[in-house]
Amino acid sequence: MKIAFDGQPLLNANKTGIAYYEDGLVRGMMEYYPENEYQLDVFTFRHKDRIEQLQKEYSHKLVLKKCVWLWDRIFRAFTFLIYIPYACFFSGKREVTHFCNYVIPFGVKGKKVVTIHDLAFREYPQTIRTRTMMMLKLNLRRTIKRADAIAVVSTFTKNELEKYYNVPKEKVYIVPCGIDKEKYEKKRNVEEVKEKFGIVGEYFLYLGTLEPRKNIVRLIEAYNEFRKENVNDILPELVIAGGKGWMYDEIYEVVNKFHLEKWIIFTDYVSEEEKIALMQGAFAFCFPSLYEGFGLPPMEAMACGTPVITSCTSSLDEVAGEAALKVDPESVPQIASALTKMYREDEIRQNLIKKGRKQVMKYTWENATNALYKVFQDVLKNEV
Repeated sequence: MKIAFDGQPLLNANKTGIAYYEDGLVRGMMEYYPENEYQLDVFTFRHKDRIEQLQKEYSHKLVLKKCVWLWDRIFRAFTFLIYIPYACFFSGKREVTHFCNYVIPFGVKGKKVVTIHDLAFREYPQTIRTRTMMMLKLNLRRTIKRADAIAVVSTFTKNELEKYYNVPKEKVYIVPCGIDKEKYEKKRNVEEVKEKFGIVGEYFLYLGTLEPRKNIVRLIEAYNEFRKENVNDILPELVIAGGKGWMYDEIYEVVNKFHLEKWIIFTDYVSEEEKIALMQGAFAFCFPSLYEGFGLPPMEAMACGTPVITSCTSSLDEVAGEAALKVDPESVPQIASALTKMYREDEIRQNLIKKGRKQVMKYTWENATNALYKVFQDVLKNEV
């Protein structure tokens, strides 16, 4: 089988959710199905420094197909206006091409598979950047028509897709995220990372992009309530780790409003090793997101042996199962109560740690890769 991937998400040195998803699947395909031919389509203009590193990161079995003269952002902008076939930029035989980032462009040869991670722009449009909103509104219906099959990361997202776009059930496949359990269980130097970021003692941890959908403002408000409820104790700090995304000014404003500068630490983007160390050292991981298609960080924290507070809504309810302390993400009192419960009741923490380690075993890259390979097989057999 000749399989191509749109490799653009992998060119960002600071990986986030979609890049981790594609990285896991690409590596999984080469490991579990080495008999196939694999290629990665990349627009390398303005990304030349990453290409050599990318080639080192992957097996020689993965062929890079490069378009060196066009910036990927220009290509995406032009696809709104002019139908230039994708095949003009990336030649070579391919039986199926997988696009991991919502959109299938015009003029792709062979069968086409796309991953749609969530429909946050329909449920929470106020949390989405204008350019992202425009891109999805203009392209998602076209993509659904162009796709021979659609991969989604959870049953929740499958239901959302059927609700909003009336997509036939047989065209939609669940290909969840995976967790490299051994990677997260390997012990890191927590104290060294704490020292780097000025963390003293115990801490609650949020990790992810700073953007409205992640509900960080309510988490900070809840942390303020938690401190007021336990005023006589030496309490864990709140560490907010992750790069700035969009519409994040209110996050810093609410910290200043409640005079929490002494107890809330912002790390900015952290490396993969730092991320794991921070998760391993955390008293509890807090992820009360308003809306997720899967929700990878809580599963990563569970793999690290860290108890999790997360939302009882969207995919987080499904993916976390019974292995997390769940809250209504729009209720500050509920989030504050969960922080107190984690702090006060060690039996709950220990029980969640055990359940988390068991829950994360359901989500392996081998399972995810097998699910994606079935999609490829079905589209090539014309069973979709």
